[in-house]
Amino acid sequence: MGKNNKLLYKMILTALFSALSFVGVYIKIQLPAGMIHLGNFICVIASLLCGGLIGGISGSLGMGLADIAYYGGFSAGVVRTLILKFMMGMIIGYSFRFLLKRKWNLKVLNIGLTIIFSIAFALAVTGCALGGIDVSQKHIDIHYTVPIFLGLVVVLFILVLLFDRKLNRISKVALTAVALGILFNMFGEIYIKALLYYWIESKYTSFDAAYLYALSSLPSVAITAGLTCILSAIIFYPLYNATKGYLKYDDISEE
Repeated sequence: MGKNNKLLYKMILTALFSALSFVGVYIKIQLPAGMIHLGNFICVIASLLCGGLIGGISGSLGMGLADIAYYGGFSAGVVRTLILKFMMGMIIGYSFRFLLKRKWNLKVLNIGLTIIFSIAFALAVTGCALGGIDVSQKHIDIHYTVPIFLGLVVVLFILVLLFDRKLNRISKVALTAVALGILFNMFGEIYIKALLYYWIESKYTSFDAAYLYALSSLPSVAITAGLTCILSAIIFYPLYNATKGYLKYDDISEE
């Protein structure tokens, strides 16, 4: 395949997955604050099958356009989506291919990440219970949402470990990469979202107000993250097998 044909091929894949991401946002369950949708799942699949760049652009464009339609124009919510979905796709696509080339024991890696975040969760809970912690003669307050976020991360990696024994290696690598990308997206949906809303939206005159608004979507973010992780574990490998004959992957191979 020539250079021009490869570029056209990638553009077609990007357009296809962008459209699917757009549609995926509208396959949803609306909650009082936020919604559970399949847009992230399409971004994840595109990143695993086609690479981080195609997956990131597809998720960013597809879900970004869905947000423009939802908000009725360009807004802080659109900027958030463009940044978060692009980065999520890039993290998943590139970490998947990076880990696939290594002979690392993924179960040990995931157990290590679970332990690290569990310790951080325990420290955050303790800090909240004590009203904060003292570091180098300075008092640091810990907001109650920090242990909630870390608790969700622990649950995410426990979910990855539960699927570990039932998956082949390529699926295990994919699920670990998905967990890393979803972790970034969860962080962004709370903290980066609050920052962007404070900077861009004139109705939020303080960071605390923007932060409280971002926190209101925490349940939908957590459920969407878990659903994306589960669907990826179940659906990715069958899709990989079904498409490898004509997508001609040159960067994914069985180990």
